[in-house]
Amino acid sequence: MDFKDTISEDTLKIFALARTISLSFGYDYISTIHLFIADCMIRKELSFKSIFFDDEELFDTFCENQRNLEKINLDYNVTLPLTKEAALALQEGEKERKLFGDEKITISHLILSAMKDDNSLIFASLPKVKNVMIKLTKHHIETQYHK
Repeated sequence: MDFKDTISEDTLKIFALARTISLSFGYDYISTIHLFIADCMIRKELSFKSIFFDDEELFDTFCENQRNLEKINLDYNVTLPLTKEAALALQEGEKERKLFGDEKITISHLILSAMKDDNSLIFASLPKVKNVMIKLTKHHIETQYHK
């Protein structure tokens, strides 16, 4: 399924930055973690970062821990594939978009859909937060990013 016409412009920028982050961290794919980090860097206070990290130092430590210590030789000129989890988040993000009645798929939709799976990499990697789905949904609505 081609999502290019239904993804917001900001989210396309987040995908581009996630690619750069993936490569700089030593990965040859884009994961939901890379998308989350890119979102925090681009949307700043509109991102979900404040739900998981009380201060910038904790976030920086989290990012540093995501680096691949066994960096592979990467070709910076190739298109990086999404992990199965990130591809599924994109697919499920379309359902989130419809659920909220939004015009375009945003990064919030992708993160919300990925966080619903407590076996996902992003769910396992981010700090545990009580009532996380309620907080993520509330933040999504309050930021009006989805309108």
